[in-house]
Amino acid sequence: MLAGILVSALLAQGVAPLPSVDEILARNLASRGGQERLSSVTSMRFTGRMTFGPGHDAPVVIEMKRPNKVRLEFRVEGMTGIQAFDGQVAWQLPPYRGPDGAERLPERETAAVRLQSDFDGPLVGWKEKGLEVKVVAEETLGDQPAWHLSIGFPDGSTKDVWLDGERCLERKSESRRRVEGQMLVGESLLSDYRDVEGLVLPHAFENGPKGGRDRQKLVISKIELNPQLDDARFSWPNRAKE
Repeated sequence: MLAGILVSALLAQGVAPLPSVDEILARNLASRGGQERLSSVTSMRFTGRMTFGPGHDAPVVIEMKRPNKVRLEFRVEGMTGIQAFDGQVAWQLPPYRGPDGAERLPERETAAVRLQSDFDGPLVGWKEKGLEVKVVAEETLGDQPAWHLSIGFPDGSTKDVWLDGERCLERKSESRRRVEGQMLVGESLLSDYRDVEGLVLPHAFENGPKGGRDRQKLVISKIELNPQLDDARFSWPNRAKE
């Protein structure tokens, strides 16, 4: 029995403890530019191209405004499509409809948009947002070390995030939410981080269902910080009719 205790003690000494959530996220925030610089940005505009299938791509503009407003506008065959969230209502305007064809998204889709619209992302101020964040393990992502974190949201949905071991910048995430009894798992990959006026932001994204072939790729060519964005750009045009 004594030998077993000694062996266990020696093994325990050889296993480095995982850093705390606060330690990892402090590195993440510093690598992104720091809290002061991040807080000084109240709006952003991303311009790029989105690929959503073989031979199909479109110019896209994404606008975000604190605390959780977001608007995506794209053009297909000369027609404009819009998806937006004003903090309460998520809506879309399909490109084949006229300006009066905007429709409100159902609650199950609004819930997903609401989670994605956080201006700073869930890892900044997670305690104040009522989230649960844990360090799962140190793993390998590709051929590089990475920190695997899990995030629990008040609505029961979860998100696993992998931060690179060097700067603790997000490289991959998997989001899980239950819709009508079915578990949906989405996967996102982030890359090509660049400095934009003191903020370090990804310029390449890949999204789609985990294990699926349908992937959307977004390549950003320009990022503007603090553009003037009227709240009306995010509001559902038919809001007054409710």
